[in-house]
Amino acid sequence: MAEKTVAMLEKALSGSADPTVKSYQINNRRINRYSATELLDLLQYWRKRVAAEKAAERGTPQDVKFFL
Repeated sequence: MAEKTVAMLEKALSGSADPTVKSYQINNRRINRYSATELLDLLQYWRKRVAAEKAAERGTPQDVKFFL
């Protein structure tokens, strides 16, 4: 699921979504789009989720900190 979400966000940022329409309404339903900043924040979050899922599949910890 995380990889599909990353692909959808990348598609939206690549210009596949119509940038001229921020929101629209059909009958009583209103649709609003995310801003580019919001999409980038979401993309960063979901890329981290993908990395964490892949690390879990490999059995490697995601956030390892070393102290000297």
